Amino acid sequence: MSALKQKFGEIERGPNMTVKEILDMTEYSEGTADIVDIKYAMLKFNELIGKYTNPVLIAHNARFDMHYVGKEMERVGMKMKQAPVIDTLALARNYLIPILEYLASSGNELAKQSLMVLSPDGSKPKANLGILGKMFGIEPLHWHSGLSDTQQLVGIVIEILKFFKANESFLLSKDMSDRILQTAKEIEKKKRAKRMREISAALKKKAI
Repeated sequence: MSALKQKFGEIERGPNMTVKEILDMTEYSEGTADIVDIKYAMLKFNELIGKYTNPVLIAHNARFDMHYVGKEMERVGMKMKQAPVIDTLALARNYLIPILEYLASSGNELAKQSLMVLSPDGSKPKANLGILGKMFGIEPLHWHSGLSDTQQLVGIVIEILKFFKANESFLLSKDMSDRILQTAKEIEKKKRAKRMREISAALKKKAI
Protein backbone atom coordinates (compact mmCIF):
# COMPACT_ATOMS: atom_id res chain seq x y z
CA MET A 1 0.00 0.00 0.00
CA SER A 2 1.07 3.59 -0.44
CA ALA A 3 -0.17 7.00 0.68
CA LEU A 4 0.68 10.55 -0.29
CA LYS A 5 -0.20 13.96 1.09
CA GLN A 6 -1.63 16.41 -1.45
CA LYS A 7 -1.50 20.16 -0.85
CA PHE A 8 -1.82 23.08 -3.27
CA GLY A 9 -0.93 20.99 -6.29
CA GLU A 10 2.30 19.65 -4.80
CA ILE A 11 2.91 16.03 -3.91
CA GLU A 12 4.62 15.66 -0.56
CA ARG A 13 5.59 12.60 1.41
CA GLY A 14 3.86 11.86 4.67
CA PRO A 15 5.43 12.90 7.97
CA ASN A 16 8.74 11.25 8.88
CA MET A 17 8.56 8.86 5.94
CA THR A 18 11.39 8.36 3.49
CA VAL A 19 10.86 7.16 -0.07
CA LYS A 20 12.10 3.71 0.96
CA GLU A 21 9.64 3.59 3.86
CA ILE A 22 6.77 4.30 1.48
CA LEU A 23 8.03 1.72 -1.01
CA ASP A 24 8.48 -0.79 1.79
CA MET A 25 4.74 -0.48 2.44
CA THR A 26 3.90 -1.77 -1.06
CA GLU A 27 3.47 -5.32 -2.25
CA TYR A 28 3.04 -4.67 -5.96
CA SER A 29 5.96 -5.08 -8.35
CA GLU A 30 8.90 -3.32 -6.68
CA GLY A 31 11.44 -6.11 -6.66
CA THR A 32 13.85 -4.17 -4.44
CA ALA A 33 11.34 -3.27 -1.72
CA ASP A 34 11.37 -5.23 1.51
CA ILE A 35 8.04 -6.60 2.67
CA VAL A 36 7.24 -5.16 6.08
CA ASP A 37 5.02 -6.37 8.87
CA ILE A 38 1.37 -5.42 8.28
CA LYS A 39 1.10 -3.91 11.76
CA TYR A 40 3.96 -1.52 10.96
CA ALA A 41 2.25 -0.52 7.68
CA MET A 42 -1.07 0.11 9.44
CA LEU A 43 0.68 2.11 12.15
CA LYS A 44 2.32 4.33 9.53
CA PHE A 45 -1.00 4.79 7.76
CA ASN A 46 -2.71 5.89 10.98
CA GLU A 47 0.20 8.24 11.71
CA LEU A 48 -0.26 9.85 8.30
CA ILE A 49 -3.98 10.43 8.90
CA GLY A 50 -3.49 11.63 12.47
CA LYS A 51 -0.86 14.20 11.52
CA TYR A 52 -3.45 16.57 10.03
CA THR A 53 -6.36 18.49 11.54
CA ASN A 54 -8.99 17.83 8.85
CA PRO A 55 -7.73 14.99 6.67
CA VAL A 56 -9.79 13.68 3.75
CA LEU A 57 -8.92 10.27 2.34
CA ILE A 58 -9.14 9.77 -1.42
CA ALA A 59 -9.07 6.35 -3.04
CA HIS A 60 -10.20 4.68 -6.24
CA ASN A 61 -12.85 2.08 -5.38
CA ALA A 62 -12.57 3.31 -1.80
CA ARG A 63 -15.17 0.85 -0.53
CA PHE A 64 -12.77 -2.02 -1.18
CA ASP A 65 -9.71 -0.21 0.18
CA MET A 66 -11.38 1.02 3.37
CA HIS A 67 -12.83 -2.43 4.05
CA TYR A 68 -9.44 -4.05 3.53
CA VAL A 69 -7.52 -1.58 5.69
CA GLY A 70 -10.18 -1.72 8.41
CA LYS A 71 -10.10 -5.52 8.52
CA GLU A 72 -6.30 -5.63 8.58
CA MET A 73 -6.22 -3.13 11.43
CA GLU A 74 -8.72 -5.22 13.38
CA ARG A 75 -6.58 -8.29 12.77
CA VAL A 76 -3.52 -6.66 14.36
CA GLY A 77 -5.52 -5.11 17.23
CA MET A 78 -5.72 -1.58 15.85
CA LYS A 79 -8.52 0.77 14.86
CA MET A 80 -8.39 3.00 11.81
CA LYS A 81 -8.51 6.73 12.49
CA GLN A 82 -11.78 8.22 11.22
CA ALA A 83 -11.74 10.61 8.28
CA PRO A 84 -14.11 11.49 5.40
CA VAL A 85 -13.50 9.40 2.28
CA ILE A 86 -13.87 10.46 -1.36
CA ASP A 87 -14.17 7.64 -3.89
CA THR A 88 -12.91 8.69 -7.32
CA LEU A 89 -14.56 5.64 -8.89
CA ALA A 90 -17.94 6.90 -7.67
CA LEU A 91 -17.11 10.44 -8.80
CA ALA A 92 -16.29 9.18 -12.27
CA ARG A 93 -19.34 6.93 -12.60
CA ASN A 94 -21.93 9.23 -11.04
CA TYR A 95 -20.72 12.66 -12.13
CA LEU A 96 -17.85 12.72 -14.65
CA ILE A 97 -19.28 10.26 -17.16
CA PRO A 98 -22.88 11.62 -17.05
CA ILE A 99 -21.57 15.14 -17.67
CA LEU A 100 -19.43 13.90 -20.57
CA GLU A 101 -22.47 12.10 -22.03
CA TYR A 102 -24.57 15.25 -21.71
CA LEU A 103 -21.89 17.38 -23.37
CA ALA A 104 -21.38 14.80 -26.12
CA SER A 105 -25.13 14.73 -26.83
CA SER A 106 -24.93 18.50 -27.21
CA GLY A 107 -22.27 18.17 -29.89
CA ASN A 108 -19.14 18.75 -27.78
CA GLU A 109 -16.32 17.07 -29.72
CA LEU A 110 -13.90 16.92 -26.78
CA ALA A 111 -16.52 15.11 -24.71
CA LYS A 112 -17.11 12.66 -27.57
CA GLN A 113 -13.38 11.95 -27.81
CA SER A 114 -13.16 11.45 -24.05
CA LEU A 115 -16.02 8.94 -24.10
CA MET A 116 -14.30 7.07 -26.94
CA VAL A 117 -11.28 6.64 -24.67
CA LEU A 118 -13.48 5.41 -21.82
CA SER A 119 -15.37 3.10 -24.18
CA PRO A 120 -13.24 2.22 -27.22
CA ASP A 121 -15.55 -0.65 -28.21
CA GLY A 122 -18.74 1.40 -27.84
CA SER A 123 -19.88 -0.37 -24.67
CA LYS A 124 -20.68 1.25 -21.32
CA PRO A 125 -17.91 3.74 -20.39
CA LYS A 126 -15.37 2.32 -17.96
CA ALA A 127 -13.91 4.20 -15.01
CA ASN A 128 -10.94 2.21 -13.79
CA LEU A 129 -7.80 4.08 -12.78
CA GLY A 130 -5.82 3.20 -15.90
CA ILE A 131 -8.46 4.27 -18.40
CA LEU A 132 -9.16 7.54 -16.56
CA GLY A 133 -5.44 8.24 -16.56
CA LYS A 134 -5.36 7.63 -20.31
CA MET A 135 -8.27 10.03 -20.86
CA PHE A 136 -6.57 12.77 -18.84
CA GLY A 137 -3.13 12.03 -20.28
CA ILE A 138 -1.71 10.91 -16.93
CA GLU A 139 0.32 7.76 -17.40
CA PRO A 140 1.92 6.03 -14.38
CA LEU A 141 5.70 5.66 -14.22
CA HIS A 142 5.36 2.01 -13.23
CA TRP A 143 2.12 0.09 -13.65
CA HIS A 144 0.70 -1.41 -10.45
CA SER A 145 3.30 -0.08 -8.09
CA GLY A 146 1.82 1.41 -4.93
CA LEU A 147 3.54 4.78 -5.13
CA SER A 148 3.06 5.19 -8.88
CA ASP A 149 -0.66 4.34 -8.67
CA THR A 150 -1.07 6.87 -5.88
CA GLN A 151 0.72 9.59 -7.85
CA GLN A 152 -1.50 8.86 -10.85
CA LEU A 153 -4.60 9.09 -8.64
CA VAL A 154 -3.51 12.51 -7.36
CA GLY A 155 -3.23 13.77 -10.94
CA ILE A 156 -6.63 12.33 -11.86
CA VAL A 157 -8.29 13.95 -8.82
CA ILE A 158 -6.90 17.34 -9.82
CA GLU A 159 -8.19 16.94 -13.39
CA ILE A 160 -11.63 15.79 -12.22
CA LEU A 161 -11.94 18.82 -9.94
CA LYS A 162 -10.93 21.13 -12.81
CA PHE A 163 -13.55 19.47 -15.01
CA PHE A 164 -16.24 19.87 -12.34
CA LYS A 165 -15.36 23.54 -11.90
CA ALA A 166 -15.61 24.14 -15.63
CA ASN A 167 -19.04 22.45 -15.73
CA GLU A 168 -20.35 23.67 -12.39
CA SER A 169 -23.67 24.90 -13.75
CA PHE A 170 -24.66 21.46 -15.08
CA LEU A 171 -23.18 19.71 -12.03
CA LEU A 172 -25.65 21.60 -9.81
CA SER A 173 -28.61 21.38 -12.21
CA LYS A 174 -31.87 19.46 -11.74
CA ASP A 175 -31.02 17.33 -14.77
CA MET A 176 -27.87 16.16 -13.03
CA SER A 177 -29.78 15.48 -9.80
CA ASP A 178 -32.27 13.37 -11.76
CA ARG A 179 -29.43 11.41 -13.36
CA ILE A 180 -27.81 10.74 -9.97
CA LEU A 181 -31.15 9.61 -8.53
CA GLN A 182 -31.69 7.25 -11.46
CA THR A 183 -28.20 5.81 -11.03
CA ALA A 184 -28.83 5.30 -7.31
CA LYS A 185 -32.08 3.47 -8.09
CA GLU A 186 -30.33 1.19 -10.58
CA ILE A 187 -27.60 0.36 -8.04
CA GLU A 188 -30.20 -0.41 -5.35
CA LYS A 189 -32.13 -2.58 -7.81
CA LYS A 190 -28.98 -4.59 -8.54
CA LYS A 191 -28.29 -4.97 -4.81
CA ARG A 192 -31.84 -6.26 -4.19
CA ALA A 193 -31.50 -8.70 -7.08
CA LYS A 194 -28.20 -9.96 -5.69
CA ARG A 195 -29.70 -10.44 -2.21
CA MET A 196 -32.63 -12.36 -3.67
CA ARG A 197 -30.25 -14.67 -5.57
CA GLU A 198 -28.26 -15.28 -2.39
CA ILE A 199 -31.44 -16.05 -0.40
CA SER A 200 -32.70 -18.35 -3.15
CA ALA A 201 -29.36 -20.20 -3.28
CA ALA A 202 -29.35 -20.58 0.52
CA LEU A 203 -32.90 -21.96 0.51
CA LYS A 204 -32.08 -24.44 -2.24
CA LYS A 205 -28.98 -25.57 -0.35
CA LYS A 206 -31.02 -26.01 2.83
CA ALA A 207 -33.68 -27.98 0.95
CA ILE A 208 -31.04 -30.36 -0.40
